Amino acid sequence: MKKVLVRILVSIVCCVALSAIIESLGFNFNAVFKKPESFENLSYSKIVTEDTDIINIDLTDKYINKFVIDYETSSDIEYELKYSYYGMYGNIEEATFTDIFDDSFNKAVTNIDKTVSDISIEYKRNSKSDKLGFNNISVDNAFHFNLTRAVCIFLVFSLLVAFFFFYKDGFRSEKLHIYFAITCSLVGAIAIVAQPSATFYSWDDQIHFQNTIDIFTNESTYSIGEFNSTDANVENSAGKDSIDSIEEQHAQNQYFNSGLSPLTKTTSWLPSYGKIAYVPMSIGYHLAKLVNLPFSACFKIGKLFNLIFYILLVAYAIKTIKIGKGLLTIVALLPTSIFLASNYSYDPAVFAGISIFFAHLTNLYLDKNSKFNFKTAVIMFAAISLACLTKAVYAPILLLALFIPKSRFESSKQSLLAKIGIVGMTLILSATFVLPAISGSTSGDPRGGNTSLDKQLSLVLSHPTDYAKLLGDKAVAEFGTKFTNGFFGFAYIENPAKESSANFLYILLFTIFFIFFTDNKGNELSKKHRAITTCVNLGIVVLIWTALYLTFTPVGSNTIEGVQNRYFLPLLAPLLIYLQPKNIVSKISPKVQTGATIIVPALIAVIMFLSSILAAYSY
Repeated sequence: MKKVLVRILVSIVCCVALSAIIESLGFNFNAVFKKPESFENLSYSKIVTEDTDIINIDLTDKYINKFVIDYETSSDIEYELKYSYYGMYGNIEEATFTDIFDDSFNKAVTNIDKTVSDISIEYKRNSKSDKLGFNNISVDNAFHFNLTRAVCIFLVFSLLVAFFFFYKDGFRSEKLHIYFAITCSLVGAIAIVAQPSATFYSWDDQIHFQNTIDIFTNESTYSIGEFNSTDANVENSAGKDSIDSIEEQHAQNQYFNSGLSPLTKTTSWLPSYGKIAYVPMSIGYHLAKLVNLPFSACFKIGKLFNLIFYILLVAYAIKTIKIGKGLLTIVALLPTSIFLASNYSYDPAVFAGISIFFAHLTNLYLDKNSKFNFKTAVIMFAAISLACLTKAVYAPILLLALFIPKSRFESSKQSLLAKIGIVGMTLILSATFVLPAISGSTSGDPRGGNTSLDKQLSLVLSHPTDYAKLLGDKAVAEFGTKFTNGFFGFAYIENPAKESSANFLYILLFTIFFIFFTDNKGNELSKKHRAITTCVNLGIVVLIWTALYLTFTPVGSNTIEGVQNRYFLPLLAPLLIYLQPKNIVSKISPKVQTGATIIVPALIAVIMFLSSILAAYSY
């Protein structure tokens, strides 16, 4: 034990040293070895046209690391930074960078890292731009130690060291849940550290964050620093587009950290059932506030608690399930899965709840020695309740417990009572969606638009054939695409390496199919259980499309809006496990199987996080 602790300590020290060296010498190579000159108060000329103002900077054949504009503006102004630079073989190439003069800040910093021949700023001329003033335009070529980038480099090295220890440990399948927990912790931490402390990066995270801080209230007023829905929509949607350097991220943090405490009206000591999934995030966020941490730190700690919650529950599911461990693990480690767990989102709770339920259900289907006792019942009902109180569309999954063999119960009476309880729980969970619809309290998309649940439902019931055709055209046609595109979608974050995404998709698909056909030891599920479970899961897919048509699609529309890839992730592992062939004998080493299960999705997630998040927002 002592030797292990020493090795871990030495590894941490080495990772810290390597990350510091790479950040200091690698990313500051020019500043350290070439020492290029910085320029202050650059002169410029202004060309005024009827539609456009063009600012030409007096800077020719100079190296620019960071281009800095100190400005004053009373409203957001979009602009284009255009420059010519010396590319391959000394050829002149053109580049255009779209950015925003954000009225919340007074500095715009753009990373260029090239020798330019000319550079200019161009923006639309209007009443807003007439109030724009430039205090200073400069070039910063000095040494900068980027702590955010250094921490991410440290986490990458730590992940590689962890893989080495897993290899030395033999990549044992019985320890898959431990490997998952360590890997997901490090990869998820990269996403949390790299992202700015603002919303509008993940799906609807401005709403999820609002629910997190409002978990015990239904009415709040927030000043700058703890933004409500209005602030999030105005400030952070623009912030997402205007934050593209670590300096701008620091300016945003300073802006948010300057806020006052919120004024809240407490209405309950307990959160409503629909906010159960937000409890871990809320605990993390409010604990950080309790010790007077700045808003930017509280924001990230809330995300961290969501990640920890996801890891603990999914690791339990992986440890519990007796077949399909590899398939459950690789789905839980998909880039989108980790991205969601590292943000303000209820999807990780849904995924974890369904995974735990299926782990126990599968064991009861398969293992003659497993018993449906009180402990198992509580865990299964609690897990599926966590998922379905958050998103009731998954409630029919609970009906699969009706097909647990009678031999798993201690008596016929216990079997009957359990089945009554299962049906009752299914009705209760389904009612969390159905009753609001019947009562009219759920009117449609809360963000507005021509949506109406009762009108859309009436239309579907009066024209079932038309809706069936629409469902077939959309759900059936797009089912495969939605599944596969959900592997590494990062919501509102643009992937700069779109061409590489196809390669990542092929690698992930190959690895999943590799695990699907080789990690099938012990999968002796009956044809009955395979067929019923697959049909119910596919039925849930149809319900997802239908729910989104009823609530988020304009009345009478010939398309279905709001269906996002993430909704299908909780069903992916169960579908794969129950479709897995049982007659294939694999001679592949379990060590190779486990290694591929952990390493492939984790490395792809890291590469995509570094390119899509770290490089985009934190350089």
